[in-house]
Amino acid sequence: SLEAMLQVSYGSEDTPGIYHIYDPYGFATEWSVLGGASYAFNDKIGIAGTVQWFDTDAWQVSANLPWTPVEGLAITPEVVYSTDDTFEDVWYGRIRFQRNF
Repeated sequence: SLEAMLQVSYGSEDTPGIYHIYDPYGFATEWSVLGGASYAFNDKIGIAGTVQWFDTDAWQVSANLPWTPVEGLAITPEVVYSTDDTFEDVWYGRIRFQRNF
């Protein structure tokens, strides 16, 4: 099944706090737009990705591959790419293991 989402965020730069938005390089922004989609091939494996824009002209793109080899265990490898006109592009990856009892 295919699922998609779009989120627009606003956070005042005037008053830092819990409602602040930061771009991937640690700068406060006022606006951000995040879009994402996921597709489940079957009960065991799917694919998902997001694209996020920040009003600092930074972008972040991520993709992951959620896999459930057995009931109650989820393994999700993910790769993330961040880019900005001012700073060097950044790639990183992570893997998440989640066990539900």
